[in-house]
Amino acid sequence: MARACEAAKTDSAATFHHLRRIYANLLIDRGAEAEVIQEPLGYADLRMTRRTYANLLNQRVRRFVANKLQSFGLENVRERTS
Repeated sequence: MARACEAAKTDSAATFHHLRRIYANLLIDRGAEAEVIQEPLGYADLRMTRRTYANLLNQRVRRFVANKLQSFGLENVRERTS
């Protein structure tokens, strides 16, 4: 991995852990459920997957709800409570 980073002339060394997190982030950004993320990353327990990526999964839920509930006028409520 160090040789690949050196060949790519990156400022900092990437690790396999970084690649793993990026892969999970890409899956989440494209709407994958925690169960889908669990399988390729090899998590034995779904709770660990949810705990590890809780912040990203919660952001996705908020975006989904905001997009689906716009017709109810809740975007104005969000602005008032911020």
